Amino acid sequence: MRHYFLLLAVLVFSGALSAQPFQLSGTTKGMPDGTWLYLTLESGESAADSVQVKGNKFQLSGTLPLPLMNVFLHTAGLQQYKGFWMEPGLTTLVMESNALQEAKVTGSKVAADEAMLNKQLRQVLKRMEQIEATAEHEKNDAKRQQLISEYVALEKKQAGIQKQFIRQHPA
Repeated sequence: MRHYFLLLAVLVFSGALSAQPFQLSGTTKGMPDGTWLYLTLESGESAADSVQVKGNKFQLSGTLPLPLMNVFLHTAGLQQYKGFWMEPGLTTLVMESNALQEAKVTGSKVAADEAMLNKQLRQVLKRMEQIEATAEHEKNDAKRQQLISEYVALEKKQAGIQKQFIRQHPA
């Protein structure tokens, strides 16, 4: 019986530690009042919470099961969406255009680091996408091989940028 109470106390205590409160505050532009936004956790099983946009604003609050979660904010039918990292505390999302995908997220160190890394990788990834699109339709084997070689070099450059970023921004 004593072990049962000890186990129960450990489970209650660990549950209290893992449930971390969050608040997500957002402003929208061009999103009609009454639009439903759904917040889905990385497990993706179902929406963790939902809210309607009113006066170009919305606010969600709840608890995160882990201290750092990859979340997905989206409209019904996934017509618009934004994935980002959320930590306990206040996270702010600002839409400066009618595209939720382009919204700026602040309040999470991990999200800020990810944005910084993505900015550094932007040109490399853009060129890689161009090569993929071109190589898919290229009939000339020599040109296709040249594109593949360039792509491999860009993958190495991407890895180098990521390694340098990790060295400069350790967790």
